[in-house]
Amino acid sequence: MKNQKGFTLIELLVVIAIISLLASLAVVSLNGARAKARNAQRLSDIAGYMTSIETNVNEREGSYDLLDTGASYTVCLGKYTNPDGSLRNCWTANQPSNPTFNGLISSLFPAMPGQDMICDTFEGYIYQYNNTYDVGQVQWFMEGRDQDCGIAQWKQNSGNCTRCAWLSTNRDLSTSGWTAN
Repeated sequence: MKNQKGFTLIELLVVIAIISLLASLAVVSLNGARAKARNAQRLSDIAGYMTSIETNVNEREGSYDLLDTGASYTVCLGKYTNPDGSLRNCWTANQPSNPTFNGLISSLFPAMPGQDMICDTFEGYIYQYNNTYDVGQVQWFMEGRDQDCGIAQWKQNSGNCTRCAWLSTNRDLSTSGWTAN
């Protein structure tokens, strides 16, 4: 008998299978870490927006009508652009990016984010004003279900995301399918 050196084909296939399994586990955990990092960035962005919004509200003697329209409105927070550089809408593709509103916010929060993840056709952050009650509301999404929404009082699972809502009042949204954060 000869003295064989090297590995058999079976041994090589077993080693390749083990390495493939370990690599797939590493990729899965890396994707989870990336999602957590993006969610942390979203909460940081929201904290910046909220500081800017509250500063503007204080300058307006408590009014959440930051555009001084006297009417209800919804605007995108940030700037959303197409690949060609032209402006586009956010949220359900019908909410405009308002330069006046963003100018108010960016004066205090210059690092305004634009594009964000898309969840069930929703993208980005929005600010809503209700003139009947002089109430402001900010909504955004977090990656993954049942995520912590930071300063939001309310959250709701939507697809593979968590929809978050901060309101300037203590309005109860539980009757609309929201849960307390």
